[in-house]
Parts: sequence; structure tokens; C-alpha cells
Amino acid sequence: MRTVLARRILGGALAAAATATVLLSAPLPANAATTAQAAPSSVVVLATCRYVVNDTGVRARYGPGTTYGIYRTLTIGEVVTGPCELIWNGPEGRYWAKLYTRAGFFVYAAAEFLSPQ
Repeated sequence: MRTVLARRILGGALAAAATATVLLSAPLPANAATTAQAAPSSVVVLATCRYVVNDTGVRARYGPGTTYGIYRTLTIGEVVTGPCELIWNGPEGRYWAKLYTRAGFFVYAAAEFLSPQ
């Protein structure tokens, strides 16, 4: 059951990441050798996944595992977003979804309690 859920989540996440990954680079100026802008700038844009919390009491934690501190408890039906990235925690036997916070850092929630939207 867990493997089927992980494949479903990963399949959608990887497909979204593959189609949404864009590499932008600025061309070198004609006089690049004599200016400070010799190296082109590059930006990588990765896909963002949206999840709906499908259980009560789901905890967003500071790391991908139950040994990490709790940032806050998510509510059922809440929509959360994050990069399309799941982290496997082998000792616990579950995937953790990486999520954005308003404060600008990442937290993690067990992927089995999140439904891709």
C-alpha cells in the first residue's frame, strides 16, 4: 500500500518536475573578456507541488522524521505547497514531503497524510 502511494506521489511529482524545469541563461556580452560580466547568470526553476492534508493532527516538522521538533499542526483540508521533493526515511519506513513556510524555510510532513492536488 505504501509503495503504491509513494509511486503515485512520486510519479506525479517527477512528471511535473520534468515538464516544469526551465534553465534560463543570459548570453555573454560581445566584450565579455573586458567586462565584469564574463560569466553568464543561470536560474533554475523547479516545479511546485500542491497537497491537501487528508488527516487530522498532521504535524509539520523541522526535519524528515518524527525525531525532529514540531513547527505546527496542519488541519484537515488545508492546502500546502512545496518543491516536488519527497525524502525517504528508511528507519521509519515513510516518505516525507518538503513544504514551504511563510517564514522562508522548509518543513516536512509525512507524505501518507497528504493528497496531491
